Amino acid sequence: MSLKDTERERLSGYHLWGHKTVGACIGRGSFGQVYTLTDETAKTEDVLKVVTIEYTAEAEKEEPDKQKYLLSGLRSTLDEVQRMMELKDLPNFVSIYGYENYPIREGEELVGYDILIWMEKLTVLPEYLAQRKKQGKPMSELDSIGLGIQVCTGLEQANQKLTRGSHTEAEFIHRDIKPGNIFVSPDGTYKLGDLGIATMNQRKQYTMIGTPKYMAPEMFRDSGYRANVDLFALGKTLESLTQGMNLLSGLDQVIGCAEQTEPEDRYQTAQEMKLDLEQCARRLTHANPEGEQTLPVGRQTQRYGQETERFTERMTRNLKQGERVHDDAPEQRVPASGKRTWGKLLLAAAAVVVVCLAAAGGFKLWQDQQAAAQKQAQNAEIQAEVERYLAKENYSEAILCLQDVLEQDPEEAQWQELLTQCQDEYRDSILEQAEEVYQNKGNTKAAETVQEGLVLLPDDEMLLRYARAYEESAPKHLYELTPTDSNVADGYYVDSTAVDSEGNTYEGYFCLRSWGGWQGIGAHSAYCTFALDGAYQWFEAKVFVDPLTQEDDEIRFQVLADGLVIYDSGVMRRPNQPKEIRLDVTDVQELTIQSESEDYSLFGTKPSVLVTDAVLKQKITVE
Repeated sequence: MSLKDTERERLSGYHLWGHKTVGACIGRGSFGQVYTLTDETAKTEDVLKVVTIEYTAEAEKEEPDKQKYLLSGLRSTLDEVQRMMELKDLPNFVSIYGYENYPIREGEELVGYDILIWMEKLTVLPEYLAQRKKQGKPMSELDSIGLGIQVCTGLEQANQKLTRGSHTEAEFIHRDIKPGNIFVSPDGTYKLGDLGIATMNQRKQYTMIGTPKYMAPEMFRDSGYRANVDLFALGKTLESLTQGMNLLSGLDQVIGCAEQTEPEDRYQTAQEMKLDLEQCARRLTHANPEGEQTLPVGRQTQRYGQETERFTERMTRNLKQGERVHDDAPEQRVPASGKRTWGKLLLAAAAVVVVCLAAAGGFKLWQDQQAAAQKQAQNAEIQAEVERYLAKENYSEAILCLQDVLEQDPEEAQWQELLTQCQDEYRDSILEQAEEVYQNKGNTKAAETVQEGLVLLPDDEMLLRYARAYEESAPKHLYELTPTDSNVADGYYVDSTAVDSEGNTYEGYFCLRSWGGWQGIGAHSAYCTFALDGAYQWFEAKVFVDPLTQEDDEIRFQVLADGLVIYDSGVMRRPNQPKEIRLDVTDVQELTIQSESEDYSLFGTKPSVLVTDAVLKQKITVE
């Protein structure tokens, strides 16, 4: 049975952000499924996108190492989600509100991953166009211009957000703008989504990736490309939306500029293209600045960039054959006929041979120098990128970057040394986070934190040992220990029920009741002492005055470690808010909890303090 066949069944066992309810499946693709996600309390409806990564027969042909394949898929998906989380506050990007990833196991064997993504409910552009056409309201020229303006705004804002505070020439590149990756919100806002191949770098990109029909010509070469490949793709998108329209605004000229074959001839920034699109909108709405004339009515959309079309078609065929263009050389033309003798041709050929032989040695040396210079430049770029990640303490991204480099060139000792350093830093940061989580949320969450670190460092012995230690270190309730000394008389209760001033009910608590030989004669204390023998690190509890205590009575609560007071509540009266305490009890041999009170009336109720949720957490150590 495929993992996707049991996906809905697994959903019921996953954390779904509180009171969210999974509804009907509204979409399905190669990535997984999309469901409605409703919140009955807030009366909202979003969507749950479930990306399932599984090791299929096709995947095995691609990558024999199952664990490597699954972790690679998990890594790339989480990278995309993280990029979208960084841009979720921008109005022209799809908003993601949260995500979780869950390993899928059969017995002890890892067989896949589920990534659950909580995101806003939108309509993909082709479906939106079909809906409008069905309603008799197809996209107009002004609508297309508005789409272009909003996409340009999104690209511009993404650049500003991601490069804020940076003095580099870094730029955001989506690399896959097309109708299928543009979404529409209920209020008509256009939003970019699917950032799976988006990148953020300060150097030229060389990866040939994207949808061929919308890829700029330079993306097929190995000369590198910059962010204005997104403007080429936007031009192609607008062209597809306006086919057959009688354009009135000059939009066809904007499309033509965006689709120029050479990158230096097209728009350089999204802001430039947006300004021209806004001018087109003004022409259509007759809000023209003085002196600006509206273009004549009835101008038919033209197919700009026919040379680019032919180039793209040729590159698409090459892609299917596994080839790549290194230089877009012009087609060879047959020279005009003329009177040439065979003797002249032979002499010319001989001259060419002589020149080539003479230049061969120099050309080889030049090639070697060029290769060395290019290698040095690439190494400098890699070093800068890793240092940028380290400056932000983003060790995971630095590791992924270096792993990718070493896959291409495993003999580079400098990258292996830097990778080891990054792995050490990453491990330390994970263990530091786990300790903080252990203090605040307990051993189960701490174990999960370490497991997240093992996704990137699956064979790290230290993380494996800590994961086991956290899993085995279940907290121990104080009432599970036997007191070695007590002076509580009738005031020590466990497995009882108490209700505080807020109406909260507590099961299993201590009642430390002030008592004396005779009521009204002096202050007395109640206490319990337990042997810890240095086996624990943290003591946590909540304390409040017993609701049965009279309002005028006063009592205080203290915790002693080996006879020394390490916590004092101060004077407490009824009613009062529970006080939450967390105390470091590392190396403590004996722990005492006690109450003290002043005189109370002869016929009054003895003042007492309730101690609830008293838990001891073990000291986590590994060899």
